[in-house]
Amino acid sequence: MCLYLRHNLQNNVAVSKVINSLEGLRGKPFPSRNAILHAYCHFEAMTDQTYEYSCVSCGYHPHTVVMDLHRKGVFNLPVSEVAAASSTFN
Repeated sequence: MCLYLRHNLQNNVAVSKVINSLEGLRGKPFPSRNAILHAYCHFEAMTDQTYEYSCVSCGYHPHTVVMDLHRKGVFNLPVSEVAAASSTFN
């Protein structure tokens, strides 16, 4: 289920749409979308991530999972609050 959710999220399909589809296919209700999303986030947190991601603030390959588009705004952080890179960063 988590791998299925991952592939759908990577194709810009929201968790709620995936669950709606599965409920229609199976004919049975699933747990709340929020509970499924939290379970999926725990799955990703416990998974060994191999990705090529570089962040201006964190450097190369930070120990984070980027999920901005997956949740359509996991948190609200204005760009003005993001610390600028140091002058020695190249």
